[in-house]
Amino acid sequence: MDAKNLTVAQGAALASIVNIPSYYEKAGSDPKVTAKLRDRWEWVLDAMAASRSITAQQRATARFPAFRFYPPGETEGQRQYLIDVAAKEAAARLGITEDQLASGGYNVTTTFDLALQDTATQRVAEHPGGKGGVRVHTAVVGMVPGDGAVRLLYGGSDYARQPFNDAVSGAVEAGTALDPFTKLARADEPLRALLRTPAPTPLNLASAYATVAAGGEYAAPYTVARITRAGRTVYKARPDVRQVLGEKEAMMAGAMTGAGRSPWASARRRPRGSPPRGRVAEPPAGPCGPPATTAGSP
Repeated sequence: MDAKNLTVAQGAALASIVNIPSYYEKAGSDPKVTAKLRDRWEWVLDAMAASRSITAQQRATARFPAFRFYPPGETEGQRQYLIDVAAKEAAARLGITEDQLASGGYNVTTTFDLALQDTATQRVAEHPGGKGGVRVHTAVVGMVPGDGAVRLLYGGSDYARQPFNDAVSGAVEAGTALDPFTKLARADEPLRALLRTPAPTPLNLASAYATVAAGGEYAAPYTVARITRAGRTVYKARPDVRQVLGEKEAMMAGAMTGAGRSPWASARRRPRGSPPRGRVAEPPAGPCGPPATTAGSP
C-alpha cells in the first residue's frame, strides 16, 4: 500500500511499531503484545493531536487497526495470494473494511480448488521459462463457465518474494490471445469493454474465454462462495450471469478459440445462485477464518 493511502489509524500504528518492530511482529496473535502496541498507538495519536498534525475529530474517530501475524514461512507459496483476493472480495460483499473482516469473527468459504492449485504450481515449477537471465511472470486462472466461480488462481511462484498477484493485477499485452474476438460483429458489456483493452489481466482474459465456453453467457468472476458469522450465513454467492454474445458470435469465437460450449455449461447446468459443486476451501487463519475444506462431487 502506498503511504499516501494510509488512514490516520494505520499511520499511527506504523509509527508505534518502528522503535522495536521485532517485538510487535506478533501483534494480533499475542494478547500481551497487542495490548502494549495499542497503548503506544493511543500515545502516538494523542501526540499527533497535541501537535495539531491531526484534528480532534480525526483523533476521536480513529480505530485501532486489526493485525495479522504471519509466522516465518507462512506467506511462502500460494496461500497468501488466495487469502488476499478472497479477503478483499469478502469485505466488499459485506460493505466493511478488511480490518473489520479480520477482527469480526467471520468465516469465509472460497471457490478455490486446492488440488488444482497444487497441480498448477507443480506444472509451472517444471516449466519455468525464461532464459539468459530473463525473468518470466506466469499467471494461471481457471473458472467455471456460465457461473464465474474461480477454481484456480496462480498469481506468482512465491508470495514472500513477490506479493504482486500477476493473475488479478498483471495487465500485459494479450497479443494473439485476443484474435478470436476481433472479428465478432457485436458483443455486449462487460465483454465489449474487456475486448477494447489491449492489455487485460489474466483473470479478465479467462473470463472472456469462459464466456465462449458458456455459449456466449458472461459470468462475473467471484472467489467467495459463502460467509458465516457465529454460525449464521451472512452472505451466499449468487452468480451474476448475462448473455453477451449471440449464438452465431459464440459459435464463431468457439471455433477460433477451441473453447466451444463446455459440458458444464450445457448438460450439467444447475440453478443459478447455488454454489459450485466440487471442492471449496476456507483460507487459513487470518481475515478468512480457520482452515477447513469441504469436498463434494466434481
